[in-house]
Amino acid sequence: RAFFGAVAFRGGQALLVLGGVRQPAIAADDEAPAQDMATSALLREYVNDVWWADLATGTADAARWHQLADAPWTARAGFQAVVREVPNSTVVEEVVIMGGRLKDGDVINDVWATTLQAGAAPVSGWQLLTGSADWAPRADFAATSGAGDVWVLGGSDRFDIGLMDVWWSSDGHTWRELVQAAPWGPRIGAAAVTVGRLNKNQTG
Repeated sequence: RAFFGAVAFRGGQALLVLGGVRQPAIAADDEAPAQDMATSALLREYVNDVWWADLATGTADAARWHQLADAPWTARAGFQAVVREVPNSTVVEEVVIMGGRLKDGDVINDVWATTLQAGAAPVSGWQLLTGSADWAPRADFAATSGAGDVWVLGGSDRFDIGLMDVWWSSDGHTWRELVQAAPWGPRIGAAAVTVGRLNKNQTG
């Protein structure tokens, strides 16, 4: 598959893979008929499936992948998924997925979240945080999180025009634009990381 979401959680001891585009396996050598290649392209499927792997050493299922229930959000590709810490009596991790491109080529700006659970089924349900975030619909953008906050950076709009804005949210529902035109310029397919550990008085 391609253009999917992936996050690490449980202190890097577990992985989650979500959505994206998949297609039937085809021969990788030069003898593969051109017709098979064309048919494979037509059969590309946008998905909303969810998989996870427990990487903790010493467990019977270490590094094995398990399929969970399909997510309720629309199948998509080119979206972003991040893990944020939710303030609670204990540290609770939440996966947030945002935006992306649908099979018909349209781009979206919804935001969904699921609270990660302990045990063999870490994802038990999803909540729609907003059906239309304050930032414009986009795909192939960058996102990162820290201290419970989430940032969205750049990407491409419905016309495949590169974006260079930066948005911030503390809850995934309400968003604030921090920069309308970042000095790094429009870019598509960029990456972003949070360096160090932010405190709750910082927004970027």
